Formats: sequence, structure tokens, C-alpha cells
Amino acid sequence: MGIPVYSEEYSEADYESRNAKKNLYRTMGDCQIVLRFFALRDDKAVKGSMRSILDHCMESNLTIEESAANRLHGEYIQDWKLLSLFSTGDHFS
Repeated sequence: MGIPVYSEEYSEADYESRNAKKNLYRTMGDCQIVLRFFALRDDKAVKGSMRSILDHCMESNLTIEESAANRLHGEYIQDWKLLSLFSTGDHFS
């Protein structure tokens, strides 16, 4: 089923109704994928349980500047595009 594709042509209600049955969306697995991406990038921060690593990542980024968020967004998209070059399934669509 893959990550639900977001389109600005749909309202939030349309988006939720179209994706409510998708397990990845329903369990917020798509959010967890993004959070893990950022949490596991810093070798020094990878200590303890996965839960504590994810919590620390969220706490550390609670008050980041918009410019930093934009930079991280760009890095995520760039890495996602590179990774999708190696995908053979629909999990990256």
C-alpha cells in the first residue's frame, strides 16, 4: 500500500477518508518513518531504546527555527529521492 500520497487538490477531510484504511496512515507509520530518519542520522544520539531515541529527537527539534526546518526538509527530500531510485516496489510512491 505504501505511504499515502498527499495532494493539495484534496481537503484534509478528503485526504483522511481516502487513506483511513491504509495501515501505514492509520497507525501513523508514515510519521514514524520520517521521525526515525531524523533520529537515527546522528550516531551520538543513538543510545538507549528506540523509544528514547525518538523522544529525544522530538524534544531536540521542538523549537527549531524555520530556516533549519526548511534545510532539514530539503535534506529529507533529497535523500528520499535518492533512495527511491533503488526501490522496486510501491512503498516509495
